[in-house]
Amino acid sequence: MDATMAMQLFPPTIQEQYQQISLLRAVSLAICLGVAELKRLIENLSFLAKTGSFAIWTRGHTDGISHSDIVRQVFRAAEFEEVDFKLTPTGDMGVGIHRYLGEGLPLPQDQQLFVFSGDPNKYKHVSISK
Repeated sequence: MDATMAMQLFPPTIQEQYQQISLLRAVSLAICLGVAELKRLIENLSFLAKTGSFAIWTRGHTDGISHSDIVRQVFRAAEFEEVDFKLTPTGDMGVGIHRYLGEGLPLPQDQQLFVFSGDPNKYKHVSISK
């Protein structure tokens, strides 16, 4: 599912749509956010996750900044325990798995949980054929 389709199916400002989604057992995140947006995204996972759910994420390192360390700190503060973390062989990308230890929280009224952003035409899908 691409971002456009996801936005049509689950508009992020309509609470009724969220209530139709069963609580998540796992979510995969490619994190390309500023610290404030990152914090908001991870903290809001408690509204969508069951106790024991997994978050699998990636985050690149740029200009000598270890962005994955920030991601790991935010997950810890949001009641997620780190299950595993590795740097890629080139050392410029972190890959982590965190487990949610908290309890799923009721959805807030009239609050936007996340935003689909970016240019959908910027990233091309790659297919491999034999």
